[in-house]
Amino acid sequence: IPKGATVTYDGEVQANRTPCWISLPAQKIVNVTFDRMPLNLPATVTVDTTLFVGRPSKWGQIINLDLATYFIQATADAHSAMTTEGTTISAGETKTVPVQAGSTRIFNLSGEHPAYLVHNLTVDRTNEGIPVFNITYDLDSITYPHEKTLGNATLSLSSMKKQIAVNVTAGKGGSVNDAGITYYDYGTDSLPYNFIPDTNFQVNQLWKDGVPVTFASPYYIQGTEMTYNHTLYCSFRPTKVWVFVNSSAGGRIEPSSPYMADYGGCTQNTTAIPDPGYFLKDFTWEEEENDPYMSSAEGFTTNYFKCDLKSNLTWIATFDKQWFNVSASATEGGMIVPSGNTTATYGETLSFTSTAFSGYQLGEIIDNGISKGPVSPYNISVTEDHTIVARFQSDVLTITAAAGQGGMIEPNGTVNVTFGSSQSFVTTASPNYFISSIEVDGTDLGNQTSPNTTTFSNVTKDHTINASFLKYAYTITPSAGIGGTISPSTPQNVTMGDSASFVISADSCYTIGDVIIDGMGLGPQASPYTYTFSNVTTDHTIQGVFQIKTNNILVNQSEGGIIEPAGTGGIVQVNCGATQSFNMTPDPGNALYDLIVDNSSVGPINPYTFTNISSDHTIEPVFVMPPEPDFEADRVRVPPLYPVTFKDFTRNNPTDWLWDFGDGEVSNLREPVHYYALVGNYTVKLTAFNAASPGGVTMEKKDYICVTTDPIACMMANPLGGTVQPGLTVEFTDCSLNTDGVAWGWVFADGEAGSLQKNVTHTYTSPGVYQVTHQVYKPFIAKDYAYGTITVFQKPTADFIAHPMSGKSPFSVQFEDKSTGFPTSWFWDFGDNSASYDQNPLHVYAGAGNYSVNLKVFSDEGTSEENKEGYITVQ
Repeated sequence: IPKGATVTYDGEVQANRTPCWISLPAQKIVNVTFDRMPLNLPATVTVDTTLFVGRPSKWGQIINLDLATYFIQATADAHSAMTTEGTTISAGETKTVPVQAGSTRIFNLSGEHPAYLVHNLTVDRTNEGIPVFNITYDLDSITYPHEKTLGNATLSLSSMKKQIAVNVTAGKGGSVNDAGITYYDYGTDSLPYNFIPDTNFQVNQLWKDGVPVTFASPYYIQGTEMTYNHTLYCSFRPTKVWVFVNSSAGGRIEPSSPYMADYGGCTQNTTAIPDPGYFLKDFTWEEEENDPYMSSAEGFTTNYFKCDLKSNLTWIATFDKQWFNVSASATEGGMIVPSGNTTATYGETLSFTSTAFSGYQLGEIIDNGISKGPVSPYNISVTEDHTIVARFQSDVLTITAAAGQGGMIEPNGTVNVTFGSSQSFVTTASPNYFISSIEVDGTDLGNQTSPNTTTFSNVTKDHTINASFLKYAYTITPSAGIGGTISPSTPQNVTMGDSASFVISADSCYTIGDVIIDGMGLGPQASPYTYTFSNVTTDHTIQGVFQIKTNNILVNQSEGGIIEPAGTGGIVQVNCGATQSFNMTPDPGNALYDLIVDNSSVGPINPYTFTNISSDHTIEPVFVMPPEPDFEADRVRVPPLYPVTFKDFTRNNPTDWLWDFGDGEVSNLREPVHYYALVGNYTVKLTAFNAASPGGVTMEKKDYICVTTDPIACMMANPLGGTVQPGLTVEFTDCSLNTDGVAWGWVFADGEAGSLQKNVTHTYTSPGVYQVTHQVYKPFIAKDYAYGTITVFQKPTADFIAHPMSGKSPFSVQFEDKSTGFPTSWFWDFGDNSASYDQNPLHVYAGAGNYSVNLKVFSDEGTSEENKEGYITVQ
């Protein structure tokens, strides 16, 4: 017996446990029970002590105790499952699993993939004296070992939906609602996230899971994406950047005050301005380092230019004091002190003394190309570089005088003048000329009155004087009235004897009605028109007069109403560029259906207006009368559910249709196909509508459609006509309906035997029109007939007679056509160069002779000719 079992006999539990000795009563059959619960099941043996008489005895037997079996009740909730040694507890199930005492049972726990986790396992082992306990996992799957089972137990597994974390942050310059980490159930939409820029900021880029995405506010993460954790990060950028200035002493930057510029835009035009005596040594700009939220990882690239501003910018100007070069020199005949090159700062004062050599005198001081006169000493306050030249000259100076064509100057040529004295020059224009210019030392004094005296006083240097002359000019004054232009359009000065041309052009809606020269009209001219004034010797005027074009609108009156204005003789005359309206008035009961303008439909526009008219037009209204409905069906007797096609033959331009098929069904198609379900006779109504009858006009055909199950005869023939000889063979085909159990019959109407076949071929040998009858017969029930027409033609054969056939001239002959085959036209040649197209002509022969007569006959089936030689004799 396993160790530790309790021993019980006759209901008394012994104090000792196996292994042990116990005493049993003699001379008795005793039931001894060995119990090692909860591991082993109890076992009872029967001991007969009567077998041990006379002395104390020992009894022994090997007893095997079976292991106990316990049961674990396992329950999974709606979104979890368990498996254990081949047993599966599916979602929402409860199963009982047997477990041998003392063993360990492994349970594999899992959540419903992919949205649920194993959340909590509740273990109840109170039967084993173990308190109820919970194990929290929150994992996709896990293994639970149920160890050393010594009693019944229950396992309860619960799940939880996966939680998806969304970490939301906003960069510098903005904010977002619900910042930080928020957990969501697996597969559910996130909250709406509103990324809000601060003042003067705007969104730069939105990043989801480190990838740039299109910005939207609010921004959602859809439930289909909520299967893993996410991050949202929004960076912002300023809408404006600051522009500052920083300049050293000695100058300034304009604009000088800080200002804001558009992000990505350009600075204002910026200028570094040195103070007097300073110069701009360096001029540049620098930008602030980019904010972290505008890193290159976000697609931001720094651009060091004055445009595409992405951060605050500072203009930096450096100024330095100016130094100037002063160069002094002297021409032949003297000297200047100091001479050579000298440097000086801004504002410094320098003095230069000039001394003339014998026979010379100081003519002038030239500073930077500007004459300062004969000044010595010459003092300057330095504000720029200087080039100073002391020009010396001999005591005798020259003045050079010259005159152009059209006048003279006296004295002329080179004139010597003593230093400090004066000299006058007289300028005189020739007849028909005037002084247009007097130029002294390169300076134009403008036109002058002839004669003109110019005096050089206190001459201290050489001079020049030049005189120019022009012929007198005359004025030609142009003008243009409304409707055109003249070019040139302003008064023109024309030199005497020259020519001038003017171009007169009419606008698109005008013609040149007259050209008036100095008050005299030249009459209408073609545009453009050019007029030339030749050898001008006086003032002139030229005027363009324009006349507006007119266009014709042809008004076509239509039956059913009137159009106004109707015009004169149907023509309305309108000025070019004008507007003209027309009103259409339908007759009572009619309506305007369409308007034809310039041969194109424009619809029922009323009134209609032509604008900016530049060409001829036509206009014609189309009035419509109430519709006259009419219709036919392709079959009027049909089986149930057979397609019946209705054809519309309504007159007067219907625009809408309403069909009532008599079986409670309607249609607004123009030509509908309808299926009748039940046997019966049906009255069909068609209501047609147009603009003249918005309420519609109705046509009714009483009991028009017959729906029956009786035979309905139908036949087809191919061909329906032809010619003989030798014969016309026609294939007749049955197309009857409801033909179960019917018999057929054919009657061909040419005297030949008919046929009882369903489809038959028959040959016609004689011309004629034959009414074919086709019968469909269901014995003792019903019969029906269908009819067809076969037309058999014959090619014509020409023949004729004449009476009388001989006689004296003038000889009248009556010709009679005897042709067969139904000719439709005739041509007679009487043999005397005369002809006729009559069927039976009367002809008169004027001269004697024997005449041959020829007749040709024609029909759709062919041509035939009959010629009779020497048929007519005339004496």
